[in-house]
Amino acid sequence: MLINLAAQVFIGIPLELVYSGKAILLYCGGVVSGALLSAALDGEVFLAGAAGGVFAIVISHLLTLIVFYDQMEFVIPRVVFVSAFAAADFVVAVFQRHYTNRIDRVSFMGHIGGMVAGILLTFVLLSGQRKRRWQIFSFWASIVAYAFFVIICFILAFYPEAF
Repeated sequence: MLINLAAQVFIGIPLELVYSGKAILLYCGGVVSGALLSAALDGEVFLAGAAGGVFAIVISHLLTLIVFYDQMEFVIPRVVFVSAFAAADFVVAVFQRHYTNRIDRVSFMGHIGGMVAGILLTFVLLSGQRKRRWQIFSFWASIVAYAFFVIICFILAFYPEAF
């Protein structure tokens, strides 16, 4: 939990500076996506923490660094550090889910759902920064893809017999 809190502070605050108040939508979208994907694909274990929201802001931070690399300082070390953090957290979550005998195992699907939300919703947030043709297309494609993802996860979680 402390790692999630640290990520929210050290990664979330820079995102707030870039996207202003819209970053909370990114975080909430990651939480919703992570919870729905976990319920849909890994419903027999607990869902705890803020992994979906944290991974949404982590992935968004990485994409923002890549898109605005010419306007930011120390891009490569930041990408390496944030990627290493995300990879380590994900590996620990998978290990704890599949290779421990604990009763309180926690799903790692929240991490994946957060990653999906981070990728898709970042393109929605980026549309307000610069108005290029690819950003207009990615805005609408991301909204449609995110809505499709949420609907499919909802159906799988609450109506699994539909598939």
